[in-house]
Amino acid sequence: MMKKSRDKQIAILLAATLLAVYFYGQIDHSDPQFKDWDSHYYLKIADAFPNIDDSAIRPFSFRLAGPFIAGALPLDPAVSFMLLTVAGLIVTVIGFYLFLVYLGVESNLALFASLLYILNKHFFGFVSWNYFHVNDIIMNIVLLSCFWAIYERRWLLFAVALLIGSATRETFIIMIPTGLVYLLFDSKNRSDIWRLLVSSAPAILLFLLIRMLITPENGRMLIASLSDNYTKLFRVGGIYHQLINPFVPLTMIPVIYFKETYRFFRGRLHMLAYLLLIFIASLFGENNERLIHPGFIVFFYLLASIIGARIESRLMRAVILAAAVLGSLHYLIARFPLPSRDFTIITSGGGAVLLTLILLWYKYRIGKGRAESA
Repeated sequence: MMKKSRDKQIAILLAATLLAVYFYGQIDHSDPQFKDWDSHYYLKIADAFPNIDDSAIRPFSFRLAGPFIAGALPLDPAVSFMLLTVAGLIVTVIGFYLFLVYLGVESNLALFASLLYILNKHFFGFVSWNYFHVNDIIMNIVLLSCFWAIYERRWLLFAVALLIGSATRETFIIMIPTGLVYLLFDSKNRSDIWRLLVSSAPAILLFLLIRMLITPENGRMLIASLSDNYTKLFRVGGIYHQLINPFVPLTMIPVIYFKETYRFFRGRLHMLAYLLLIFIASLFGENNERLIHPGFIVFFYLLASIIGARIESRLMRAVILAAAVLGSLHYLIARFPLPSRDFTIITSGGGAVLLTLILLWYKYRIGKGRAESA
């Protein structure tokens, strides 16, 4: 890809990111309806920097990276969180685009997949709106860096990324087994397994050290959190919010093109393991859609692969983009919100159903056309 073309696409993504940040709006954390949200704990940690606020409960008290950076900046902590979030989202979006190009995705498709990510209200939208969750953004950058490091066998980068992750969110741990699966199925580089394990050691030690030095009186331990939340596996609504709603209105694309999905994962078993680990990790918390956020790396990579292979029509790609725009609308996460939650369900659900039907028609029409021309 020519540098000029790449720079133009990066500029488009920068503009799209800033535009989306504006339209997703900002949380009013002083609103009584948000008084029990964990945003307040992150703000307390930032306010107390460089000291530790003992009133911050588990597990928020251990997630120091984002709040400490915000607290270290010579600004009001709330402003620092906002600026860090915007900067982090820019790095995430552009980093993801470059990651897809590195993996061999055609640049226009990488741009398209990155735009679809920006339009996901549960992933990009929520952390943009609730900018106190900057740890979520830092973690996504950590995860992208870890994937890159594993593919390039850059174990120092892997160690540094994991180290940052260990002070950010517990999610960093999933990159260790993901990397092991990748190396186990790569016969040429199995000898790197010990390098991965050695590179992981500093992060694990820091993870344990933080929990030894910070001993909040309140909050749930990991086992208690799992005990409280694993039952959503046995509820239809729970599974819906874990596996379907996070990706609406694009959820059914991998199902419609199940052969392409199978081929994608057959050659990337480590990414399937990664998604499974994210799903397991999400059982430790309550915010279902947000906890699936790290899965965007694989999901939108898969979409780029499917669209590139099977959806060549510019009109159909425009339909997908339009459905994603419709799905980005929300009654709460928005500068110009929809009138109610019911309107959100109608726009998101209706757009998802309509897109699914259109793609089924398109797949059948293309398949029939190819059969007749054979």
